[in-house]
Amino acid sequence: MSILMYASAKESVSTRLREAATLLDEWVGIEWVDRLCDLEERLRETGSTIDILVLLVATLQDLRALVLLQNLTARFPVVIITRDGKPETTTLAHRLRPRYLTSVDSDLGNVAAVLRKMIENTSQTHVREIKTAMQKEQRRVG
Repeated sequence: MSILMYASAKESVSTRLREAATLLDEWVGIEWVDRLCDLEERLRETGSTIDILVLLVATLQDLRALVLLQNLTARFPVVIITRDGKPETTTLAHRLRPRYLTSVDSDLGNVAAVLRKMIENTSQTHVREIKTAMQKEQRRVG
C-alpha cells in the first residue's frame, strides 16, 4: 500500500499533515513530493505503485496547475486539502474528483481517519482480487 503526498506548502500546515500521516506509517509507505514537476513525473511513471494521492494545495495557482494534470490524477483515489473553503477553490478542487475535500482550517486528524478507511477498503479489494485470481487459476489447473 502506497500513498503519494504532494505538499507545496512550506509552513506549519505541511508539518501538521506530516504529523497526521505518521499515524499511518505502520500500515503504508508514504512518499512525499513538494514540487509540482516531481509530482507530475511520479504520476507519469508506468507501473506506478501509488494507491492513494493526497494533495495539500497552498495556492489557487497550484490548484489550477493540478487541474491541468487531471488526466494523470484520475487513476487514483484523491484527497485534497485546500488553503480555504471559498467557493472558487472548492469548485476548482472538485474538478479533480476527490474522495475527500477539506481545508487547512479543519482537523487534519480527520484526513488520517479518511485515509485509514481508504486503506482498509483498498486492502479488502486487493484481497478479493487475489482470491478471485487464485480461484480462476485453480479451476484452470484443476
